[in-house]
Amino acid sequence: MPKIHYGELSTAEVSEVQAWSSLYWQRADAYIAGQSVSFSYTFTEPRMNSATFLPSRALRPTLEDLSLLSESDCDQVLVFMPGTDETILAKREALKNAMIGGSISTDFFTQPQAAAKHAERIEEVLAENPLPWGIVGSSLVSERLPLRKFKRLTSAPTVPALSFSSGTMDTITVIIGNIGNVLDDAADVTEAQAALSGGESQADAVMRVLRDDILPNNFVAIEAIDRIDMSFGIYGNIPLIYVRFADSYVLIDGIDGTMSAVFDLTSPLDGRALLERYTDFEGDDSVRYFNKFGCVMLVPNTWHDTPPVPGLIQLPATPTTAPGNWQNWTCVSQGSKCRCTAIGTYRDLGPPIKDYQVRTLCTFCVEPTPSSCGININPAKPTPPLPTPTAPGWPSPYTGCNCKIQYSY
Repeated sequence: MPKIHYGELSTAEVSEVQAWSSLYWQRADAYIAGQSVSFSYTFTEPRMNSATFLPSRALRPTLEDLSLLSESDCDQVLVFMPGTDETILAKREALKNAMIGGSISTDFFTQPQAAAKHAERIEEVLAENPLPWGIVGSSLVSERLPLRKFKRLTSAPTVPALSFSSGTMDTITVIIGNIGNVLDDAADVTEAQAALSGGESQADAVMRVLRDDILPNNFVAIEAIDRIDMSFGIYGNIPLIYVRFADSYVLIDGIDGTMSAVFDLTSPLDGRALLERYTDFEGDDSVRYFNKFGCVMLVPNTWHDTPPVPGLIQLPATPTTAPGNWQNWTCVSQGSKCRCTAIGTYRDLGPPIKDYQVRTLCTFCVEPTPSSCGININPAKPTPPLPTPTAPGWPSPYTGCNCKIQYSY
């Protein structure tokens, strides 16, 4: 596999990234306005059309370094669902201006810490190369400031799973046996293309088919499955599929289906072995993991019976989703009973705004006929927040279920 590097780009390549960014923000602004629009863009350089190239997060390390963004900001929430908080909107505007025009502005009066760091950074660059900069009113403005890479957030050692259950092994075997065909059937859509179209990337489609088809139809259960971005360099990104079992987890390369080692649930996320196949990656190089909301992830989430913070609300409706963005039920057999789960999304209004996956977990459900869970896969979406055997949204004709809602964090 050829090695790919995503550090500095040429001036022409940066201009193309800014053209891509303009379309990205047009879609984001339309989304907030309740409209659904779709764009496409093809880069001149083939390597920039790779599934490992994603421009949407490239400015984030630089803006974090200048205190214009924080590590706790969820960038996809900030871009597509910022709400009305003035601080969040200011961060969104800073990211938008930097991505589209390469312009960074810090105010000496309202952002003194950011302005001081900005001045230091400009001075560093000017010692080596020319850089357009100036003072506009009370703001320090720079153009085309060289971009930073991500800083390492944790040095905790990874923890391999020394042992895991036969059920986990059965599920891994099902994934390995089917991932090739699932990839072949999925459309070849990169993360950068999906960011402009608003549709599924190849990795998104693979995750969905595993979750909704392959795993339940093979009568194997998982605790959670989700999409994670592994960001590296400046523009580099590998789309990963995170699969958590009751006793361990694995990461799957959403591009070619390669699976990581099996890790203990206490282990920090570790996709370095997958990354080394694409780049001349060094062990000390920084890698950052993000969930689908653009929130930084350090360690795998687990399910909790209590919310992470009080006052969570369902994710607001969008032009294409209902409140909570609830997914269909998935049911698997457990002896003579069924175990059914449905995944939704709740929001902490913050600040900062942060989204969390929630699930309704129903156990001890009586099957209408013996061994019928596999036949009754994906009944209708539940009515949030907590379906019960008698409430609308319950996957009829199941009865006798014990249900609870859980939060992933």
